[in-house]
Amino acid sequence: MASNMYLEHYLDSIENLPFELQRNFTLMRELDQRTQDLSKEINTMSEDYMANVRSMDAPNRTSHLKKIENAFVKSREYGDDKVQLAMQTYEMVCNYNHYRYSRHSLASIIARVRNSRV
Repeated sequence: MASNMYLEHYLDSIENLPFELQRNFTLMRELDQRTQDLSKEINTMSEDYMANVRSMDAPNRTSHLKKIENAFVKSREYGDDKVQLAMQTYEMVCNYNHYRYSRHSLASIIARVRNSRV
């Protein structure tokens, strides 16, 4: 019974791995693009702020700085999300390698049992 569950889990893991890896890498690529776009936006906002800071009143300066700060926070969130995806991807690959090793070990055991019967 336990070996059937193991086999089902193994087959499910192998079957989904390529799609899951592809999905994670696509998401990481999208996060990279969002981060790059946001970085350009931060640069533009910072340059605008520096060019106009002397003519801004206090509430406008505060508002502008808050927008820049929020963009940095969002950028950090994208980075955190990417790290989580990378860790998840690493775990998938490790599990896949574990199953491959287990399958190889199981095949070796079966071969030894068959050879011992002869």
